[in-house]
Amino acid sequence: MRNKGRARRERPVASPLSVLCLGVSSALTDGRPWSSLLVDGRILLEIPPTAVPELRRRRIALEQLDCVLISHFHADHVFGIPFLLLEYRIRSRRTAPILLVGPPGLQEFVETLCHVAWRGICADGPEPSGLATYVEVEAGKEIEVGEARVVAFPMAHYGLRAFGYRIAYRGRSIAYSGDTGPCPELEALLEGADAAILEYT
Repeated sequence: MRNKGRARRERPVASPLSVLCLGVSSALTDGRPWSSLLVDGRILLEIPPTAVPELRRRRIALEQLDCVLISHFHADHVFGIPFLLLEYRIRSRRTAPILLVGPPGLQEFVETLCHVAWRGICADGPEPSGLATYVEVEAGKEIEVGEARVVAFPMAHYGLRAFGYRIAYRGRSIAYSGDTGPCPELEALLEGADAAILEYT
């Protein structure tokens, strides 16, 4: 029998995706890799020094990464960048630069970090120039990251500029935050999300 009532609006079917945990440790590690996650093999959430070894150990091609989302500039969230760019300079060649997304001052921070990490190794690199492009986020402003749309939310974290991210990707809404304390912005980030990924180490 035909339904004569108002047609129910159905939500679009979301594509399946994976979330791979590459580490769960906080800054004071107990020997485990530092906190980092890989969404659908393409979006890396945080890049501690242990991220590249974990990706290689799991035989994940570094060339397939679209972007890295960085919440703040503490070492356990960002000091893996020189190792990733070294891989791209020498071993895992990309056809396009990796997109690095993070707080204001990201590009200057990365360039300084790479200079300190690899000064004097070789004449032509691994400087970040040409290996990475940068998006320095603004609160509430949507950016496109490959197939994803990302909006940054400011978070409370020891007085640093820190951000959580709402990621719209393949029909799903994912809320992500690094190790922030309770704040109204965290509640706003989580509201209406299909899934939440929060660092509570």
